[in-house]
Amino acid sequence: MTKTVHPVLKKTGAVLLTVLVLVLMAVPAFAVALPDAPTGYVYDGANVLSPSTESYIERTGSALAEACGAEVVVATVDFTDGE
Repeated sequence: MTKTVHPVLKKTGAVLLTVLVLVLMAVPAFAVALPDAPTGYVYDGANVLSPSTESYIERTGSALAEACGAEVVVATVDFTDGE
């Protein structure tokens, strides 16, 4: 005598297995070390901007935000790791 599995149980098991696999695949993405959230209008993660350039960007960004509410942020990074 062979046991048969109800079709609803088969579908439920397949869905649960799919969800489990997706969750396990997402875990490494949460392990990436992110830098602290930048403040202001400049993030020089690659350390390529001079202090005077950073100051100019901050002043210009602040003036732009005050004049019309728009904001522009300048960010430099040294490596994107394929992202």
